Amino acid sequence: MSYMDKFEQLQVESADGDTKIPIHGMYKDMTIAKFKAAVSSRIPDPRATAKSIQLFSLGEEMSNVRTLRSYDLTDSDIITFVYSDVAPSLLSTTSSATETPPSYSSSCSTAASTTDTIIPQNATAASVFVKDMRGKTHSLRNMPLSSTIGDLLLKLKQQASIDTDHVLLIYGGKPLNGGGGEKDLLRTLVDVGIKDQCTIQGCWKEKGGVTID
Repeated sequence: MSYMDKFEQLQVESADGDTKIPIHGMYKDMTIAKFKAAVSSRIPDPRATAKSIQLFSLGEEMSNVRTLRSYDLTDSDIITFVYSDVAPSLLSTTSSATETPPSYSSSCSTAASTTDTIIPQNATAASVFVKDMRGKTHSLRNMPLSSTIGDLLLKLKQQASIDTDHVLLIYGGKPLNGGGGEKDLLRTLVDVGIKDQCTIQGCWKEKGGVTID
């Protein structure tokens, strides 16, 4: 293959923008599965593996079986990565001086230390913003913070006429409804750390997803 078959540089960033990784010389016909392996090896985080990250281009989840070329990427395009899941054992190894993303477990609202501010389950209604795949922001007002992720998806579907069956919501660099099934949908806004005036990113889920063995 010639140099014309490679990208000069692709930029991979975490959803929160804290981690930015320029990746050079990737073949355009490389599969996303192989690209994930290349990306994960460059992320300075022990959680990062080809299985633990999801990649998104322009709000669309990138399928393992497709190629980089099939997403019409150009040099210096930005690809976003998020973690599919975070093992509690890995979270516990993080220094207490470093801020870690919420684990989104059902005990988040009650597991805070004595120095943390605990948001009551009966907190007043909040305005939550969802930025969709086209960059449009939808305002979901009067959402009690005790609302579940399922409630939020339903309100988004009713208000914005979006097929939420194929939407992945991301907040704080973590999927809110990815992989945990019904358990994810039963988590409340309090559980995942969402407060008044927070913005959630919406991306298209990969349909018929393929995992790496």
